[in-house]
Amino acid sequence: MKVIELTGCTGSGKTTLCEELVRQLLLLGLRDGDLRVLPPPARSLWRLTPQGVRNVAAEARLVTQFPAACAETRAFLGFAARAASRQPESTYFAIRAFRGALRHALRLDAMRQSRATNAVLIADELTIQSAHYLFANPVRPPRRDQVERFCEIVPLPDVVLYVDAPAHVLVERMLSRPDPPRRALDAAAASRYVDHVLEVYDVLQRSGRIAERLLRVEIADPRHCSLSDAARVTIDRLDIGSSPK
Repeated sequence: MKVIELTGCTGSGKTTLCEELVRQLLLLGLRDGDLRVLPPPARSLWRLTPQGVRNVAAEARLVTQFPAACAETRAFLGFAARAASRQPESTYFAIRAFRGALRHALRLDAMRQSRATNAVLIADELTIQSAHYLFANPVRPPRRDQVERFCEIVPLPDVVLYVDAPAHVLVERMLSRPDPPRRALDAAAASRYVDHVLEVYDVLQRSGRIAERLLRVEIADPRHCSLSDAARVTIDRLDIGSSPK
């Protein structure tokens, strides 16, 4: 199984690009049985949609897999628990950060054990996205040494598709999102938060271990750029535009 993770700041266009990638891959001949999509998780436990309920149930099942997880996954989750405990905003955000790292790491661990060797799985957020939630916040800049340690031990997907956009676009979209905790930020706090997220991704891109698997796609402004073109260029560079043999 080839695992492709879309990662990036909130509002960068990950989900929209993911949907366009899937649409084009199916048009190009990748069979339904060979293409799997892992949607983004439910954000707020108190405002769950039916899909959100299914996501949470799936997470509960994943937790039962922890004893069978590989040593790399267990070591990473120990690191993530310590990093989350240093989250300066609140206990809620610390729990949320670790919940994300736990979910992403166990999902990837399960994918690695899958026997669907010819499948392509596109994940809208996976283990690399955990850095966003563990280290970026509007209170203080990320600790570079902690992000570098993350780069050394995080379990990696086969391809990291980093979706980027200009900071002002990210701030505008963040302020307009319905997610209650981040929507509560004022413009100044949202701008600091985006700056800190981009600092995290700057370190991630410089890590040799991640950089060799990373493909960066910039969506200059989702309101005006052609997502179709961005998806087509991405598919060409990933070389996954036909059915696996």
